Amino acid sequence: LNLTVDQAGNLFIPKVGNVSVAGVRFSRLEGSLRNAVARVYRNFELAVSSGDLKTLSITVVGQARQPGVYALSSQGTVINALMAAGGPDSFGSMRQIKLKRRSGETQIIDLYGLLLTGDKVEDYRLQAGDVIHVPKAGPRVAVTGGVTRPAIYELVKGVYLNEALSMASGFSNDADTRRLTLDRTELNLGR
Repeated sequence: LNLTVDQAGNLFIPKVGNVSVAGVRFSRLEGSLRNAVARVYRNFELAVSSGDLKTLSITVVGQARQPGVYALSSQGTVINALMAAGGPDSFGSMRQIKLKRRSGETQIIDLYGLLLTGDKVEDYRLQAGDVIHVPKAGPRVAVTGGVTRPAIYELVKGVYLNEALSMASGFSNDADTRRLTLDRTELNLGR
């Protein structure tokens, strides 16, 4: 059979019905289809190959390095689109990226989950016509000195000192944890 995955991510197999393949890696697709077909048929042979993958038109706007319209695979995700656009620029947020759907639904993506812990739970699969907006970054904190991962981190409301230290992966082995220095610069007040 020559089957096409529909917009909802399903394959319709006669006498078997709809089989959801959205999010299934190609390497696992044959096993997934074999399980579905085995509920109806016995002693069958199954081989899976892919044909043409459809592309989606996705728009990346705001503080991206290369905002524009991108043609991405129908299997593309928010991170794929951001990578195509070069990621957020030096003024862009990594914590408040907005995925806007044609339906009006909006999702907020915080890339720190991916960058700090490898968590891809917010890496949504793209749909045709999606718009990804990279807003201006929020307040930032520089964590330097005796920490494992010194860097400049973007804050969200309600972040405390221990959370900033956690983003920097805690103290390094040679850190003097008895003494911390907090320098704060405020608009019109200085340091």
